[in-house]
Amino acid sequence: MTALWLFSCTDNSGNTSEPTDGNLLILNEGAFGQGNASISLWNPETRELSHNVFASRNAPRVLGDVLQSAVHHNDEIYLVVNNSRRIEVIDVETFVSKRTITFSGQASPRYLAITQEGKGYVSSLFTDYVYVVDLADAIVTDSVFVGSGTEGIIYSNNHIFVAKNLNSDFSTASGIAVIRTSDQVLLDVLETGPGPQAIVKNSGTLWVNLAGTWGGDNGGLVQINPAERTIMQEINLDRNTSGLASSNSSSFIYLLSNGINKINTINTSDVITISENRYYAISVGINDDIVYAFDARNFAQAGMMYVYENPLQIADSVRTGFVPRGILSLQNQ
Repeated sequence: MTALWLFSCTDNSGNTSEPTDGNLLILNEGAFGQGNASISLWNPETRELSHNVFASRNAPRVLGDVLQSAVHHNDEIYLVVNNSRRIEVIDVETFVSKRTITFSGQASPRYLAITQEGKGYVSSLFTDYVYVVDLADAIVTDSVFVGSGTEGIIYSNNHIFVAKNLNSDFSTASGIAVIRTSDQVLLDVLETGPGPQAIVKNSGTLWVNLAGTWGGDNGGLVQINPAERTIMQEINLDRNTSGLASSNSSSFIYLLSNGINKINTINTSDVITISENRYYAISVGINDDIVYAFDARNFAQAGMMYVYENPLQIADSVRTGFVPRGILSLQNQ
């Protein structure tokens, strides 16, 4: 379903790009502790831009503190607001809030995976649990102990795969926890190098970037067979990584590590450096030839989004809210 909306301002500048992913939400994390997370609505074809969409549709409420991630599921968008310990569920066309899922205690919601049956699993960086959510009733129904704080999470082959990223003493964790969704049992932990972070699906397999330890230059990439629940390969990169993006329909992944690197998953030695700029985050649209790169600009002012096409040139640039970290397509996928 494509959201239809009339925009009220056009305050970005740059060259006009060709139509790409339809209307996009830009996810603005906001400055930590300031409660100024936001979403911006952007049309790549007309370049019309509207900021603070959640606040304008739900006044006097604001989105909250640190927008970590978002998921488009059916006719709803799930906005995971990390430091506010909640998920805002909004309508995909009107952006009006429909319900709020709240987390108690020290839960630190980061990313959401949704099963075929419509059940939600939420990673948490500062607790040792993955939380199970009834999305329709907006309540946390269960939790699964995995032994560390977690980051990226994905549903595949009737299992949840989640990245074990941070230990309780704030040292770097490792491994991919595998949860069976039929009964919330932790089946296994697949051994990896330090700091698994994002998990993406690509051509039937899963890829994970390893951030490595702080200053350790020991990051890497891991490929997982989700059907067999096994590690297919681990690639040591001798440098840290900080992000990973992919569209499931392509044979390329995009790694954020000393710039943006396009990697052929069939032949991982085939690497193209798209940019050497040290961006805060990256996303890939439905069209795999388009990469969105985000500059947080010292975390104290409006950020920038740069649109790379074909894929070595910047085709457009957009002024965002505070600390941009990703895009979400409003098209059916």
